[in-house]
Amino acid sequence: MSLAIRAALNHAWAASAAFKHPSFSSEKEVRLVVSPFEQGFFNVQPRYHISNERIKKYYPVNLQKLCQIADTQMEDTISELIVGPESTQSIPILQDYLRDMGYGKLAERITHSACPLRQKL
Repeated sequence: MSLAIRAALNHAWAASAAFKHPSFSSEKEVRLVVSPFEQGFFNVQPRYHISNERIKKYYPVNLQKLCQIADTQMEDTISELIVGPESTQSIPILQDYLRDMGYGKLAERITHSACPLRQKL
C-alpha cells in the first residue's frame, strides 16, 4: 500500500470517530482511535466478537501499556464511564468487575447516559 493511500486511510479512520448524533453531545465523549493502517506501532490484529445479533470487528488495545508509555495511571486517564441508554449492562456488575481489576476509583465514576434516543421502527 502506498504511503499516500495509507495516510488518506488513516485520516478517514480518525475522522470517522468524530461523527456522532448531536444528542450525544452532553456526554462529552472522548474516543480512542487506533488505525489498523499503522499496525507497526501498536502491532494489533483484528478480532471479532460474535453475538446473536451481529459480528463486530475490533482492534484490541492494551490501555495499561499505553498508560505506562504516557507515564500516567488508568484511573487518572478516564474521568468517567457513561453507560449508554440502550445498554443492558448492569452497573453493579460493571463496578464489581472494575474493583476486581484494581480500578476501585473508576468503579465509583459510572453513570447512565441522559441521551434521549428515538425508538427503532
